Amino acid sequence: MDRTNLKLLGRSFFLVALPFLLPSCSDAPTTVDADGDLTEAEAVALAKSLGLESLAFGETRSAAAATAGAPQAAPSKTQTISITYSLTRPCFWGGTVDSSGRIGVQADTVADMAVVDITSTDVHHGCVFLVNDMRVAVSGDPDVTTTIHAASLAGEPQGTQSVGMKGGVRWVTDDGRSGRCSLDILVEANPGEAFESTRGEICGFTVDVTVQG
Repeated sequence: MDRTNLKLLGRSFFLVALPFLLPSCSDAPTTVDADGDLTEAEAVALAKSLGLESLAFGETRSAAAATAGAPQAAPSKTQTISITYSLTRPCFWGGTVDSSGRIGVQADTVADMAVVDITSTDVHHGCVFLVNDMRVAVSGDPDVTTTIHAASLAGEPQGTQSVGMKGGVRWVTDDGRSGRCSLDILVEANPGEAFESTRGEICGFTVDVTVQG
């Protein structure tokens, strides 16, 4: 796959992934079963921030690979690319994240179809997020693993897309609160069938929401 196609693929994937992640994490009603000091709104906003940061970094890695030039396969309409990485990166508001993972891409450049699978593990070190106008610093306890699956056809979502997050972090807010947040959540969506599901646990809050039609 040439650089242009890989860049277009990266853009189409994140157009697919971000719209269904945002409403699922921020707007869906939840049943409360809390054992921590974060409010439900703060817990959901923190989980969304962690997920979006991981997604944005995946986009950056895809763009870097495209700039460097992807391995060339034998002439064929079907291309497969596998990228692994391990590095430490800065957080926008302070702190760092140790990241490692794999990006897998299968694309049919003739049919303009692509499937992307990403698995990443992040260990946060005082990484600061802005959560509802409040700064929250998180550190891995032990880490957060994010799994992403997306498929597109002509730049549009194709089939069921998914984002999963699992792991835990210690958090400290700028108003003096602190605690541990465990994450075990799966978001699935099929825009063609107007289906969206969010279920799991976010910082002690239970989420189980399905929207159809």
